[in-house]
Amino acid sequence: MPTLPFTTKKTETLLSVDKEAWREDVENIKEYFAQFGDKLPAEIKRQLEIPDSNLK
Repeated sequence: MPTLPFTTKKTETLLSVDKEAWREDVENIKEYFAQFGDKLPAEIKRQLEIPDSNLK
């Protein structure tokens, strides 16, 4: 089986997640959805909690 031409360090870099950038995005999405108030489906609100818990 052929191997990929990536080092372990390169693979870690490619698969890394910028948690701070994701936190900012989640906050921006929450601010946008806030304009819908009680009309926002509960499932969308619940889905917005998932990234918060995963990024801790």
